[in-house]
Amino acid sequence: MWKVIYRAISYVLLLPALFFLLGSKKTRKSILGRFRPKPNLSTKEGVIWIHAASLGEAVIGLSVSQFLSERTDFSFLFTTNTTYAKDFIERHITGKGKVLYAPLDLSFSLDSFLEGVDYRALLIIETEIWPNMIWKAKSRAIPILIVNGRVSDRSFPLYRKISFFIKHVLRQVDLVLAQSDVHAQRFSLLGVPKERILVLGNIKYLRKPLFDFSQKDHVITFGSIRRKEIDGIIEVMREIKNDYPDISFFFAPREITALEVIEKSLAESFRIARLSFIKEAGGNPHDWDVILIDTVGELDKIYAQSLLAFVGGSLAPYGGHNILEPIFCGTPVLFGPYVENFKEIANDILAFEAGFMVGDYEELKRTILRLLSDVDLINSVTKNGRVLVERRKDEIEKKMEVLLEFIERRRN
Repeated sequence: MWKVIYRAISYVLLLPALFFLLGSKKTRKSILGRFRPKPNLSTKEGVIWIHAASLGEAVIGLSVSQFLSERTDFSFLFTTNTTYAKDFIERHITGKGKVLYAPLDLSFSLDSFLEGVDYRALLIIETEIWPNMIWKAKSRAIPILIVNGRVSDRSFPLYRKISFFIKHVLRQVDLVLAQSDVHAQRFSLLGVPKERILVLGNIKYLRKPLFDFSQKDHVITFGSIRRKEIDGIIEVMREIKNDYPDISFFFAPREITALEVIEKSLAESFRIARLSFIKEAGGNPHDWDVILIDTVGELDKIYAQSLLAFVGGSLAPYGGHNILEPIFCGTPVLFGPYVENFKEIANDILAFEAGFMVGDYEELKRTILRLLSDVDLINSVTKNGRVLVERRKDEIEKKMEVLLEFIERRRN
C-alpha cells in the first residue's frame, strides 16, 4: 500500500519539482540525465553502486571504494545530487569507476538506471533515504547497505513522526554500519531490525592522511564559515593581525553567495584578494592579508599549508562541519561548541589533545594567540592528530572486513 501511495505522490509532485530543477543553474544541466539515466556499463566483475548525496558523503564513498578496490575486482558507479560532489569524485576516482547524477526517485527513472547492469550491492553513504531507490534495488535482489550510518539530532524527530512510513522503507535494508551506539539505536527505533545493525565507527577516519610537516606557511585558515559567524571571525582576524602583522589568512565561506558581503567587510581592514584572481594572475598569496576562497575543492591544499585552522558552523548553531579535515592535513584544528553532527569526532579530538574547542570568539582569539606564541605546542598538537588518525584508521580497516565479507558472500 505504501509503495502505491508514495509513487502516486511522486508523480503528483513531478511537475513542480521539474519547474524547480529547471529554474536552478546548478540543477538545470543535470535534469535530463536524472530523468532517464543510462549508466552504459558492461563489466564481467559486477558493479558496486555507491550513493553519496553531497561532498561530505563523496569523500567517504571514495575511501570506501578505495578500500574495496584494493581487495576485489568490482567496478564502482557513484551517484550524487550536487555538482560539487560530482566534480570532486571525477577528480579523485581511481581504477574502474564512474560518476553520474542520481536518478530521480521515480519508478521509470530507476528502471532506466538499473536496466542492464549487474549491480552487486547498493551502498548508501550516511543517510539518504529515497524510498523508490531502496524498493527498486530490493526488487532486483540487490543487497542494500547503509554505510557510516547516522541519523542527526535534527532529522531524528522528523523521522520519528513519519516512522509509520519510514519503517516500511528501512526494513528493506540488509545491513546498517552505524557510526556509534546512538545512531544504531536510532536506526533500530526507525524500523531496522537490530540483527541487521553493526556499530563500525566513523569511516571518515578511513581517508588517507595528507600529512606534510615541511610546507607550513605563516597562514591561518578559517574554513566553512557560516553567515552568523562572519562578523565575529573578522574581528578575531583584526586582533590577531595587530599582534602578528606577518600572519596571513585564508577565509572560506560555506555559502558562496555570501562572498560579496564578506569581501566588503574585509576590505575595511585588510588587503584582500579572491583566490580565483590570484590563480589567474599568477600572483603570490603572501602579497595579501586575506585570501577569500571563491573556488571549490581547494580547502585540503589550504589546510595543508596552514599553521592552524578553525572550522566554522560551530560558533553558531549550525551543527558543525568536518572538523577532522584539517587534522588529515597535519594541521591543529579549532572549533566551537555547536558540533552535534560530529560529536564522536569532537570527543576523539579533545581526548587525544589534537585540537581545541572554544566557547566564543574571545576564547578563539586567545587560543590562536597562545598557539602562535608556542611552536612546541603546535608541534605537539599536530603529532597528537597524527596518532589519532592512524589509530582510528587501523581500527576501522579491521572492522571494514565485515562489509567486504557481506558483499563477497552475496556475490557467491
